[in-house]
Amino acid sequence: MFCPKCGKQQVGNARFCRSCGADLTASASPQAAAVAKCAYHPLNDSVGFCSACGRTICAQCRMVQEGRTYCSNCFQQRFAGAPVMGIPVDQKKSATGFVVGSSICAAISVLLLPPLFGIAGIVLGYFAFRRNRKAGTICMIVSGVCMVVGIIFGILVWSII
Repeated sequence: MFCPKCGKQQVGNARFCRSCGADLTASASPQAAAVAKCAYHPLNDSVGFCSACGRTICAQCRMVQEGRTYCSNCFQQRFAGAPVMGIPVDQKKSATGFVVGSSICAAISVLLLPPLFGIAGIVLGYFAFRRNRKAGTICMIVSGVCMVVGIIFGILVWSII
């Protein structure tokens, strides 16, 4: 048997496709998932099926990992401690605001109150790190370097005066 949605061959008498989570029963149709309700949130319309357990899931429950869709329960069971890729699709948050704030603090720390603005840049970099590891790491490093440069610059200026 082949999945009508993704075309992958199925093993045994599976009720749901292991690849895309589509319902393989004869009565299932693409419209059935659209009008079905989420197994975890009965007030929410379903957007698909869990690849592991086959339950209907809404956008709030939907987790994507390695190209497969899972409900939050199956995702936690299979990928405990998984990387950031496992964030719910509709709940990914941007780190842009924290990156911009950290960059501004880093730039100011070179000329004005290096410890204050340098530490503020590092803290904002940490919050960016929680949302985007690479950007946050870069922000924390740049803020720390700018703080040190600002302190050295301040010492040089005050020693000349």
